[in-house]
Amino acid sequence: MATIGFDHNGFQNCANWHNTAKALKKAADKIRETYLVAYRNLDIGKSVSSAPGGVKIYVDMTKLDIDDLDQYPVAMLLMGYAIENIFRGIIITGMWLEDSKSVDMPNFADLQVPVKGSTDKMGIMKHHLRGLLAAKNMAIDFNDEEKDMRVSKNVSIVNYIYY
Repeated sequence: MATIGFDHNGFQNCANWHNTAKALKKAADKIRETYLVAYRNLDIGKSVSSAPGGVKIYVDMTKLDIDDLDQYPVAMLLMGYAIENIFRGIIITGMWLEDSKSVDMPNFADLQVPVKGSTDKMGIMKHHLRGLLAAKNMAIDFNDEEKDMRVSKNVSIVNYIYY
């Protein structure tokens, strides 16, 4: 295969991965803020009245942006994509620094990256965070708890987004 050279607009340029990650995070932040506003307004439209055995809460749903309460998973999905973009940029930059020809191909889907502690190679196009962390040129080390990215005992963002 003939060498195509470094494409400043292509996937080989780590600045492109960084810029895309920033754009994804900015979009995630905007969506998350919409969710937070809706969440903070849950008490709007609530009325409480006495009822036998306790109280009864009525909610006027016309006063709520109920669809905005469903935006949190979307924000986390975009945040996950932002993290993937940063990690791919780190991996590709590391490969390029070791051997610029290792990322010299016209199609990103054809890129195969070395796996840590192995002679195997893998693609990095899938939404699989642990796969990206297993890449040889992933310059950041994570412990098992960090790889799980647990936000509570019962919820794992990584499992929710990637598996």
